Amino acid sequence: MNFDAKKIKLEVGFYLAGFTDAEGCFHVGFSPKRNQNNEVTSWQVKPLFAISQKERHIVAQFKKHLKCGTVSTNEKTHVSTYRVSNLSSLREYIVPFFKKFSFQSAKKKRDFSNFIQVLEILENSIDPSCPSKEDIERILALRVNTKAIVANRIYSDEVILSSLEKTIHIDEIKQSSETNTPNSEELQGNVILNEMIESDLYGDIKAENALNVYIAGFADGDGSFNVSFRKRDDYFIGWKINPSFSIAQRDKIILQLFQKQLDCGKIRKGSQEGVYYLEVLDLNDLRNKIVPFFKTHPFLSEKGREKFQKFCKTLDLLSIHPVSRVNLEEILQLQRNENSKTRYTPQQILDRFDEYALQKEIKTQQKTI
Repeated sequence: MNFDAKKIKLEVGFYLAGFTDAEGCFHVGFSPKRNQNNEVTSWQVKPLFAISQKERHIVAQFKKHLKCGTVSTNEKTHVSTYRVSNLSSLREYIVPFFKKFSFQSAKKKRDFSNFIQVLEILENSIDPSCPSKEDIERILALRVNTKAIVANRIYSDEVILSSLEKTIHIDEIKQSSETNTPNSEELQGNVILNEMIESDLYGDIKAENALNVYIAGFADGDGSFNVSFRKRDDYFIGWKINPSFSIAQRDKIILQLFQKQLDCGKIRKGSQEGVYYLEVLDLNDLRNKIVPFFKTHPFLSEKGREKFQKFCKTLDLLSIHPVSRVNLEEILQLQRNENSKTRYTPQQILDRFDEYALQKEIKTQQKTI
């Protein structure tokens, strides 16, 4: 089957690329080859593209449009994963797709570029199933080495390199959390919007529309709609209710790109090292910019659509002044089972509301006496 990335609808391609930028993974694994004495003789390199999601129909979209790979579901966790590990499929399907629908985050761009180089090394190897020592060293220098990935590897870079210099029994190979992370350099400059569509592959699609669909896919994977409560004595109901939309990323530049395109929000540094947040807190921006944007560019995942619908309903309830107890109960009901940023229970929130409502009633009665 001939695969042509040009035939994929642009709104689908950019959405899947955005979702992958948030949730996808380009992985390079190693599996030892052993002789009859269980000594490691060589290593098989296993490149893999994967993306996981609890909603099977979302990952199934990748298989449908990329025309390769498998989709499996874990019976215990109910998480579905789309995987492509065949070298030919990676070269002929995955690489062309993400070259056309390119990533916008610096990290994913770098991961993808390194992944392509790994595939090229294997393709040019005399025996791709058993690459040379030099090829293995080059591949190790290219694969992703974040702390989380390194900590969960069965075979560390150190162990693999050691086995190339001396004979190692398979029992000597243990899980290692040694890091090989290169020093990262802070990216400088601004992201250029038109960079996204410089290739003639995009035809006459507008840059803004391409980026809008990309943002929707990214937010479906990594965005968050929240409602938090703060105690405020100067508020009629005793609470300041703060709805917000946010995206967390280690790549500050992509957040600046989203901020520019959405025309709202502020970027702040998170408590976790290297993490930044794009947050939209202003009610007018939420109502007039965020809501219309995601109504025009809807989420594909049921979870994303449901959270967005609840958020829209919450904004509608907050537009009613003053907020009644019934309104407040409905807002709390909408936030049930959501990861809202509040440390108070629904009952604590309602009790404080009742306390302030009673105080207001007493003051009103005193004025009429």
